[in-house]
Amino acid sequence: PFCVESTLSGVVKHYDRVWYRRKFTVPSNWDGKRIVLHFGAIDWESEIYINGVSMGIHKGGYDSFSYDITDQLIEGEQQELIVRVYDPTRDYGQPRGKQTTAPGGAMYSSVTGIWQTVWLEPVPEQSIKNIKLIPDVDAGKLYVSVYMENASNKSVTAVVKDGQNTLSTTEGSANITFTVNIPSAKLWSPDSPFLYDIDIKINDEAQVIDAVSSYFGMRKISLEKVGNRTKIFLNNKFVFQMGPLDQGYWPEGLYTAPTDDALKADIELTKALGFNMTRKHLKVESQRWYYWADKLGILVWQDMPSANSYDTPNGVTVDQMAHELEMTRMIQNHINSPSIIMWVLFNEGCGQFDTKGRVDLAQSLDPSRLVNQGSGGMVATPVSAGAVIDAHRYPAPLCEFQPNQASVSGEYGGIVYKVPGHQWGETRSNPDHAFSAQELVSIYSSLAYQVISLKTNGDLSAAIYTQITDLETEINGLLTYDRIPKTDVNIFRGINEKIINNLEVAQIAVVPTSISEEQSWKYTTINPGDGWNQSSFNDTNWKSGMAGFGSAGTPGSVNRTVWNTSGSIWLRKQFRFTDLNEDEIEKLALSIHHDDDCHVFINGVRAVSLFGFTSNYMIENIHQEAKKALLINGVNTIAIECIQKGGGQYIDAGIVKLVSSSDTTRACNPKPVNGVDNVNANVTLSWLPGTFSKTHKVYFGTNATLTESDLKFSQGEASCTINNLEQGTVYYWRVDEVNDDGIKKGNVWSFKTEVANSIKSYLKERFNMYPNPLCKKDTSLKFQLKSDIEGIEILDLAGNLLYKQKVNDSLKAEIKVSDLTFDSGIYIVRAKYKGIYNAQQKLLYLQ
Repeated sequence: PFCVESTLSGVVKHYDRVWYRRKFTVPSNWDGKRIVLHFGAIDWESEIYINGVSMGIHKGGYDSFSYDITDQLIEGEQQELIVRVYDPTRDYGQPRGKQTTAPGGAMYSSVTGIWQTVWLEPVPEQSIKNIKLIPDVDAGKLYVSVYMENASNKSVTAVVKDGQNTLSTTEGSANITFTVNIPSAKLWSPDSPFLYDIDIKINDEAQVIDAVSSYFGMRKISLEKVGNRTKIFLNNKFVFQMGPLDQGYWPEGLYTAPTDDALKADIELTKALGFNMTRKHLKVESQRWYYWADKLGILVWQDMPSANSYDTPNGVTVDQMAHELEMTRMIQNHINSPSIIMWVLFNEGCGQFDTKGRVDLAQSLDPSRLVNQGSGGMVATPVSAGAVIDAHRYPAPLCEFQPNQASVSGEYGGIVYKVPGHQWGETRSNPDHAFSAQELVSIYSSLAYQVISLKTNGDLSAAIYTQITDLETEINGLLTYDRIPKTDVNIFRGINEKIINNLEVAQIAVVPTSISEEQSWKYTTINPGDGWNQSSFNDTNWKSGMAGFGSAGTPGSVNRTVWNTSGSIWLRKQFRFTDLNEDEIEKLALSIHHDDDCHVFINGVRAVSLFGFTSNYMIENIHQEAKKALLINGVNTIAIECIQKGGGQYIDAGIVKLVSSSDTTRACNPKPVNGVDNVNANVTLSWLPGTFSKTHKVYFGTNATLTESDLKFSQGEASCTINNLEQGTVYYWRVDEVNDDGIKKGNVWSFKTEVANSIKSYLKERFNMYPNPLCKKDTSLKFQLKSDIEGIEILDLAGNLLYKQKVNDSLKAEIKVSDLTFDSGIYIVRAKYKGIYNAQQKLLYLQ
């Protein structure tokens, strides 16, 4: 069934209480089997009756559950199934996401009752209840858990296949995690969503009593350091994640897709738009959706549906037990999907409680994924919890910082553009941001520049654009609610691929802003009438003033001329291009800081309309018509109206040329260099040259803060070789691009050279401590030493050096420790040979 509020249900009305009834017949060839009745999801409380007998009450709107109904069946007769449902929606405090009984704005139609598939399954008397498959990419292993009741003496056989080829057959035990080796694994990623097949059998002695077939992906998600920044890594590489907000509503079925093809098509469209990730927002989908995400290849941030969303009535408190229970089931039910890489526990503070405790619980349930404490909301105090710091801002993205967390923009964008004939009921009253498909692309592109800048110069690891589709009265999708693209998907695909793959652009001032040096404009706060934005308009009666124009205290402002009146301010400025050709017109963009709405014109043609406010200078794309209106060899006019609506107020703008510095710092970071018997190891560094690079400056050293003393090469080639590397040493390197516009600094990369096995063996052979591990004061600490051991060191367990002794010809077999001044306790002793330390040995020292 579809939820009762949907058109596909035929009811199209909300009720708090709903009853379902139907008859069914159990196939005769199921005799001797246990019959299990499965429910994909029922919102919210349900009680199941078979032939008048209650099987139990389930609470939770997003998780699957089942009952063994065998003992309640009547042999040879039709069976009766009755389902009782109670759904308080916004009046109780249970997780409900964006559902409301009064849809409007960012809250949508409620979903009551059965909204996922219901089915029967015949199973053996003793059967598999659940499996858990956790990949370990670094170790090349898969951890397999197979759960069943009465598991005593039951063995498990796991067969892993790559297509028709069997890769391994591993034996284990039920209810005990065992390991399957996956050597040289094919890794799962959005670009290559490879899935292994796995067949699992339960054996009672020599007899197979139950079997299931499934799949898994070898995929790793982790936090790693890039220089001094924390980034999200996929399969040990930094992959910028760009995705849309996906709320999983359909006009005809609400929470339920009309067909399986519709589920699949949403993910296919997401990938066609150039996204490599999606945020499943405040809803948990059916297992089938995650199958398509795994199969087609899209990274998934999975939200926990909020309790107490924005329109919660006064007095309704969060049901914390329900939230914890449903969060636990969400993680347990979907733990096997390689596409899911992050659990998002709260959104914008709605129903948020005990943040650190919720994060700890999620991490204990699933240590293999990242946990987002709260997207755009409160953070745990006094120490932020989870893997990421997640900021929301509209329309421009925001990047915040927390030590040892990755920075992500969990929501931005929200560009409103209505497509006539493809709207659901009455649209929101807020004005269009874009008045054509071309303007939608233009604004989207300008926001993309800001994402790229935050990615390159800030800490940004991921960005979520709001949103993939229009949703009821919210008209800010890249697709309409009925899944019609608002413009050619290939255009968005090109922009999104640039966000994922490119690095920052250099900004060359053409018409300078006043951020660093004052610039003169003509201005008025009296309505100038029609034609004020035309080049021919007579502005001699306007005042002259130095930008920026605004009031004290406006964030990010550089106030030089006071503007503190209500209503609008109108600005005009004339300029000439001195060294620009027609090909470079396409590279022009606005640099603008506005508070509040503003409209910008070039030679009378609207360049852009911007809504809301910014707290700093942002890059905004110039509409194509305005670029065409620019005069290369003539006087141009830029005209701006900025509207004060409340709070701070400010306006300043300029025009910049965006020069692609882009790809230099997309360096090919070398793998750890294998140790050799001598210290003359070498490594080849390589990188992708920037589009406009003339040469490159390569810095290399052992300190993450690379200085000019670390400059090794200045060359145009895209690779170089460094010789004479020390073993067991961390090296840092950076490539800067040198082009006509100056130097563009690259990212800092690092790697660690390995210690040769022969060196390790040599140390073990030439250094031994005895008696081990006990040593008393006023005695000797004795060693078996060879003459080429360079020295002995003693450290505390925190790694602090307490004692250091060089080894020379007169000191071969022992070291007097009578002069040691540290307290009794456990310490570490190590020896050094050719700059390499041996495996540490522990010492128990007694005063």
